[in-house]
Amino acid sequence: MNNQLISILIPARLESSRLPRKMLLPVRNNTPLIHETYLNVVEAIRSSRNPSTFNLFVATDSNEIADYLDSQNISVIFTSSDHDGGLSRCHEASLNLSSQHFLIIQGDEPLVTSQMLDSFSAYHLNLPSESAICSTMATYHDSSQNGVKIVVSNSCRALYMTRCVLPNSYNVLTHLGIYGFSKLALSSYISCNCELSSSESIELLRFITNDFYVHVHKSPFIATRFGIDTQDDLLKYQKLFPTRSTVLDYLS
Repeated sequence: MNNQLISILIPARLESSRLPRKMLLPVRNNTPLIHETYLNVVEAIRSSRNPSTFNLFVATDSNEIADYLDSQNISVIFTSSDHDGGLSRCHEASLNLSSQHFLIIQGDEPLVTSQMLDSFSAYHLNLPSESAICSTMATYHDSSQNGVKIVVSNSCRALYMTRCVLPNSYNVLTHLGIYGFSKLALSSYISCNCELSSSESIELLRFITNDFYVHVHKSPFIATRFGIDTQDDLLKYQKLFPTRSTVLDYLS
């Protein structure tokens, strides 16, 4: 694997339409969701093949989130509140870092494993060195699961992404909530306009509709997305992982 340093960014905002203030809602005891996600990513890095390859930051515009993370000695990059999504926020955060490659993990996607980090980071760094590299990770589509679906070409280039029901499942994968970008690709995001991205609430559509090649890494192992978007999702997570040890058992 290429030994370039990769910065992992976790964008976190306090406002959420479906589950208000979810980043600070307790998962168990006094551990809020953003801290749970951070701890799980730390564990994934620790168990990865090359822990020194990664550094980790939370990017937020919320004083409440930043104050909490500061109290836990977690590295925070404070950003402007004038962002329309996580990728824009991560672009601003990237300007403070020397890394040329970034992995972005959603703050409400707490189940990131070392397998995912190892597999996806190796895939991303071994892509052809184009001027702007965009990549994401997906798994085989299960029609019983919610989440973002990716229609891919035969070479696993992203053709379209949607939350809607598709007419068939041919060349359809389920997105796993992890992205990879070169610094130049993140910079390019700011200049891309796309009404479709806003209507679908899927930021990668900005790249796809502006003719960027979005590479899709098909997970070589069984992987399941677990996004916490609603109160029911949070309750399900709490039931599945009532203690910290149950989460660590899953991640190992």
